[in-house]
Amino acid sequence: DYEKYILAYAAIAQKSKADLFCIGTEYRLAVRARPEFWSQLIAKVRAVYSGPLTYAANWDNYEQVSFWSELDYIGIDAYFPLSENARPDVKELAGSWKSIKKHLATYSEKYERPILFTEFGYRSTEYAADGHWKHQLEELEVDHQAQANGYEALLRSFWSEPWIAGGFLWKWHMSIPERAGFMDKAYSPQEKPALDIIRKH
Repeated sequence: DYEKYILAYAAIAQKSKADLFCIGTEYRLAVRARPEFWSQLIAKVRAVYSGPLTYAANWDNYEQVSFWSELDYIGIDAYFPLSENARPDVKELAGSWKSIKKHLATYSEKYERPILFTEFGYRSTEYAADGHWKHQLEELEVDHQAQANGYEALLRSFWSEPWIAGGFLWKWHMSIPERAGFMDKAYSPQEKPALDIIRKH
């Protein structure tokens, strides 16, 4: 069923001349347990879609993906925990990125593939760079500066590296939801100081 689903979208991607196609997102167990399935799926997708391919692995298990050499980009959802502080400054966050960055550079070189941040972003709350799964959203205070600091540190650390292909912001809304307070704690940088950081870079 998944193969039929992906091949249908690959055909749409080809017809619409999409710039890039992602064959899956964060299939932690299925990727590890069924590597042969993914390899044959990649071959079938390439027979339908002529553009570049990636897969989106979560930050904590991209090294368990066995088929990067069969794709064009190493896709990583870059929600690496960087600080347990409520509002770490840019210097602290950039410092936390150093060892991660070194490892990613080596990993990119190993597979001879650029790394694409298939998702990256921060909530506009305190503890934005601590790992969103550690905190209950309703218990967090709004903090737009913490979000902006997260973007500044990431973009400053990675955006000029030749082995970084770019990335996709999580999350960008085509229209701002009208629900009261929706944007206050959300991932979107729209209408927030983080957007100025993104524009700058």
